[in-house]
Amino acid sequence: MAEETSFPSFTDGSGACDENCCTPCGEDNINEEAVKYCPECDEYLCTRCTRQHTRRNATKSHNLVDKKDAKHSLSVAKTKCLYHPDRDIEMICRTHDMVYCTMCIATDHRACEYVDRIESKLMSSVNRTEINRLSDEITTAKETLINATEKQKHNLSSLEEERKDIDKTLHDIEEKMIQRIRKLKQEAKQSVTKKYDIMKFGLEHEISTASSMIESLKESLQLLKSIDSLTAEQQFIHLNLTKKTIKNARELHAQSVSKGICSISFTANKALAEFVSSVDSFGQVQEGKQLTKPKQYKVKAMKDYNVNSDINTYAISDICQLPDGRILLTYYTNRNVKMLDLKYNAVESCALDANPTGICCICSNEVAI
Repeated sequence: MAEETSFPSFTDGSGACDENCCTPCGEDNINEEAVKYCPECDEYLCTRCTRQHTRRNATKSHNLVDKKDAKHSLSVAKTKCLYHPDRDIEMICRTHDMVYCTMCIATDHRACEYVDRIESKLMSSVNRTEINRLSDEITTAKETLINATEKQKHNLSSLEEERKDIDKTLHDIEEKMIQRIRKLKQEAKQSVTKKYDIMKFGLEHEISTASSMIESLKESLQLLKSIDSLTAEQQFIHLNLTKKTIKNARELHAQSVSKGICSISFTANKALAEFVSSVDSFGQVQEGKQLTKPKQYKVKAMKDYNVNSDINTYAISDICQLPDGRILLTYYTNRNVKMLDLKYNAVESCALDANPTGICCICSNEVAI
């Protein structure tokens, strides 16, 4: 048996689907005119979908409204919980003076004594004065946060500049240290080169002298081989010269042996190495906070009041004002606390066991001395 319908259906292509169209049918690309609206599902429903909506277990408890009342229903639809977006806010915890969903109540407010369901009659307690007050508070809170945000943005910019300045300082310290180390290195190289040049010159001189001596010894050896062909006088002269050459060669060798092997070495400055190793950082990074300056008040008027009820004068050590405007004074010398009314007349006093140095209000009906 075919299911009856009061409105014709047609395929998509005749225009945009808005509040006049059924939402579920629109998901199948079918434009079907809507007759009802479900605030909880936020869906427009045609006649057929309305029947199905009221038969399903999950949706049959939903309160459907006519399509013409949909916009009004949208404005009064239940608010979703911030912590459980799939649940509506339905409960109020008077212990914490806040509204929650049932899940919040079950998990975090089970021990609270004053938990109730939100009834429509509670809305009548919200008057225009309360709404105006909250609107003013919202405006004030918004402006306060905007000003604070601007200050934070300015603080962020100044913080970035400070970071850049510190980076430049670190770079300058590094450059100075590197330049100093390079200078010390250059001085050490120059010292090594100087000593090397001196020893090199000495060794080259000794090598040259020894080479000349070797040539002299070779010549003397050649003369000795042909000495028989010389006269007695020439033999005598060459023998003495040869002895002199041999003597000089031995002395030269002795001098070379006595000087030993030349060498050059370098010993690092342990103090410098130990200092660098002992340093943990370039410096200390400190976090600074500048608190907002408290508001300064200006004195508009001054007046003297006699708060002593007897002829003796006592030193007032401190003063505080109660929430209702009355004044409390502490007298150090006579160990006394005195109360003044709104006209600054002494109306009551209390004796103490010690000399009071200060007093402050800690709640609506208590003070600390």
